[in-house]
Amino acid sequence: MSVDAVLRRDNLNGGDLDDFHDTAVLRIELAEGLWVVIGRVFLWNFSGTKQYVTARLRQKSTGADVDYKRNYQAEQQICYSLQAVLEVKDRLDTVSIQCDTYKGRWESPSIVAIRVDSIDWGGPGR
Repeated sequence: MSVDAVLRRDNLNGGDLDDFHDTAVLRIELAEGLWVVIGRVFLWNFSGTKQYVTARLRQKSTGADVDYKRNYQAEQQICYSLQAVLEVKDRLDTVSIQCDTYKGRWESPSIVAIRVDSIDWGGPGR
């Protein structure tokens, strides 16, 4: 069994999120194969009222959100943890952390991707 791992993180000051505009805060390129992907990002709403705050892992080739977290929150910071298993069928594919809220901020995103030889897609009960 061989293991390939890719880590991408951004310790910069982060950025603003406005008007529920879907914003890619970090991207990682993955080679063909099966991958376990784990992402993390800190988000908060500072609009003065409760607003939806959303984080998602998106696979570019399919346009699908492979994981999605949404919370209705007031002025507080939340660490969102995202995870997925996925297959890259083409030579290269991009996975990104996408975020949005009405008026807020993102900080310290990271993505860890581990290539594996196989994935049991069925699991219990399938």
